[in-house]
Amino acid sequence: MKNQSKFSKLREQQREKRKNLIIDAAEMVFTERPFNEVSIRKIAKEAGITPTAIYRYFPDKQSLFFATYERDAQKLSKVVSEAIGDGTELRINELSMRYLEFFRTHGQTFRYLANFAVDETISEDCTYMLNRASRPLFDQVERYFKKFQPNMDVRVLARAYFAAINGALISYQKYPGKTSEQIWEHMRVIAGAISHIFQGYLERTTAKEKPDTTGVDKETP
Repeated sequence: MKNQSKFSKLREQQREKRKNLIIDAAEMVFTERPFNEVSIRKIAKEAGITPTAIYRYFPDKQSLFFATYERDAQKLSKVVSEAIGDGTELRINELSMRYLEFFRTHGQTFRYLANFAVDETISEDCTYMLNRASRPLFDQVERYFKKFQPNMDVRVLARAYFAAINGALISYQKYPGKTSEQIWEHMRVIAGAISHIFQGYLERTTAKEKPDTTGVDKETP
C-alpha cells in the first residue's frame, strides 16, 4: 500500500513536470507570433513531443494559452502581495516599481500578452477567459484601494491604474536610439509619475473622509 502511494506520487510529479514543460514551450511560441498563427503542432515541436501528448493535458490551444497566463498571473500576484505588504500603508510607487520589474525580468510574458491584445481575430470567448484569469489580480488591487477609498467604485480606479501602467509598458517598449536600460529607466520615471497621481488622489480622498476633531474635547461623551 505504501509502495502504491509512492508510485502514485511519482506519477503525479512526472505529470506535473510534463505539463510545465508544455507550458514553457507554449510561452516561447506565443511570444514569437500572434495567437492565431500558433498551432499545437508548433508548440509540440518546441517541447520535443508529439501533438497527441499535448492533448492529454490540454483540450485545445485556447486552454493552453490560459494555463500559460494563469501560471504567470500567480507569480505576478505574489509580487503585488509583497509590494503592498499588510495593506495598511499607501505604497503605490512600490507597487508600480515591482510590477514594472516583473515584466522587465519576464519579458516573454509581456510579449505574448501584447501579441494577444493586438490580434483582431481573437474571439469574445477568448477575451472573456483572459479577463477571468486576470480577475484575481484586479481583485487584489481593488481590495487594497478599498481600504483608502471605501466610498468609491474601486473597480474603476484599479482598472484605470492598470491601464496607465500597462500603457507605459506598451508605449515605451521600443524607443529609437535608446539602450534597453535607458528605456526601462524612462519607464520607471513614467511609472513614478503615474504612482504620484494615484497616491495623491487616494491620500486627498482619505483625508477628506476623516472627521475634523479640531477643538473637540476628547472627554465629551
